[in-house]
Amino acid sequence: MSPRKAHRPLEYAYHSHRPVATIFWLMDRPWWYYAVAICFFAIKQLPLILVPVAMGYTITALQADPPQWVFTNPWFIIGVIAFLVQNVPTNFLYFRMMIPCVRRLAYRLRAGMVRRLQQLSMGFHDEAEAGRLQAKLLRDVDSVEGMLWMTFESILGAAFSLITPIIFTLTHDSIMITVYVVIVPIAVVMQRIFRKPIRRRFKELRLATEAMSARASQMIEMIPITRAHAVEKEEMQVMHDHLDQVYHQGVRADYTNALFNALAWISMQLPLVACLALASYLVYIGKITEVGMVATYTMFFRMITGSVQMLLALVPGMARGGDAIRSIGEVLECPDIEDNEQKQRVSSVRGRLTYDHVTFNYPNSDIPAVKDFSIDIIPGECVAFVGESGGGKTTLMGLAIGFRRPTDGRLMLDGLDMEQLDLRTYRQFLAVVPQRTILLAGTIRNNILYGLEGVSDERLRKVVEAANVAEFTDKLPDGLDSMIGEHGAKLSGGQQQRIAVARALIRDPRIIILDEATSALDVISEALVQEAINRLVANRTTLIVAHRLSTVRKADRIVVMKDGQCIECGPPKELLAAGGEFSKLHNLQQMLL
Repeated sequence: MSPRKAHRPLEYAYHSHRPVATIFWLMDRPWWYYAVAICFFAIKQLPLILVPVAMGYTITALQADPPQWVFTNPWFIIGVIAFLVQNVPTNFLYFRMMIPCVRRLAYRLRAGMVRRLQQLSMGFHDEAEAGRLQAKLLRDVDSVEGMLWMTFESILGAAFSLITPIIFTLTHDSIMITVYVVIVPIAVVMQRIFRKPIRRRFKELRLATEAMSARASQMIEMIPITRAHAVEKEEMQVMHDHLDQVYHQGVRADYTNALFNALAWISMQLPLVACLALASYLVYIGKITEVGMVATYTMFFRMITGSVQMLLALVPGMARGGDAIRSIGEVLECPDIEDNEQKQRVSSVRGRLTYDHVTFNYPNSDIPAVKDFSIDIIPGECVAFVGESGGGKTTLMGLAIGFRRPTDGRLMLDGLDMEQLDLRTYRQFLAVVPQRTILLAGTIRNNILYGLEGVSDERLRKVVEAANVAEFTDKLPDGLDSMIGEHGAKLSGGQQQRIAVARALIRDPRIIILDEATSALDVISEALVQEAINRLVANRTTLIVAHRLSTVRKADRIVVMKDGQCIECGPPKELLAAGGEFSKLHNLQQMLL
């Protein structure tokens, strides 16, 4: 069965504070499925109990008068071979049932995290580091998958090795159970002593690994800047500091684990000696008449102690898996989501945007980024936002996209409060050309058509020409199918920006947001991009953020922002004639040219 089949919404029933319950919930097959798998497991483990019984039987037969050679009995030989050979098909059937379950669990966790990451607000993504999220998506899910294998393979094996010797002993010499019972409180005490230190050590190791992963991601992205400024040594030192943290936390976790395993081993060997002594004494006083049973009980006790040791050895791995479940819960249980369910869908957009006394505060900030801002933008109008950095321009764009929600006031789309709208359907009529173009590693065609299907070659060609992308793709051997490298590394800044314009244009949006779209380009590239933008914004509601005032001359209105407030608003010519803030900015830029 494909893992894409419908399943319960993972992120709404995930409980990171109850790792064991979460694991059982994630195993979403019916109970009988696992019951059958456990039966196959029990059958495949039967050879484990065969060896002690066969050894005891053989020794007793050799001690008889006259001694007997059991291997002359054909039924004995057939039984031994059958017990051993059945392990092959039952082992296959067990893993045939369990492997898809474990792989499906990993699939569901990662799919749930991907879905949740797409739902979480931009505020969450502003704070989160990509490297940490990647570590949760890859490493932590692997840890949970490993814990599940421990649950099925090791715990089931240990349970079988505990239960079968106890049942056999109860039916033969129940007095031997007293020695078996001794190891239970020992195991409980060991687990309680080391559970918290082991959990703490693996949490510290996980946090150090996440920090290292985040820093490594930044380091790779910053390599051109690092080389350009000749700070390789400093960057390597920072990475070495993180690697040292991972090393030291890993060593501490391993030391704790090693101490735990050593004490667990010695605590299991002492009762083994007691078992041998008791079994021998019972033979000596005639309580046990078959000498071979000493070997049987001793081997059974070794099976029991081995099983308890196996369970104790699982404590570090279970602690690692439990911590991974809590780490994944930081994403799956985060309440900071963009909730679009049960809201009004947007089927058409005219393009009217109204900021009605909008105020916005970023989390953990007492100073509003936008204060009591109001403007009514009519369909097809081009409004440019200018002013000093930190004035609130980009925040206003984030509000228009729906990345932010007003702290106070309302933002209206065609007269409807955007709080009541399904923003996913609204954004189908929206296009954004950011200052920093984000491109995928792939072809130019894939980047322009990102998220779209069924676009004809004719329409694509018109868009490519309108965005001035054809100016350079027609010169490439593979044209639109040319590979552009990671983040568009094989293209110039102007070429990247024109692809971003084409990506926006092919969506035929009703509202366009341009955030410093030409600020980092040379004059020729800016002219080509500006020409493409002029075609893009025609007859569409357009919001422009710009520092270069030359790029906003054709705007219908200009809004001058300062300290989160609108201090001027009007047509460019009127603002220039008024001699206010916009005029000062314009004159200052003219002096710097």
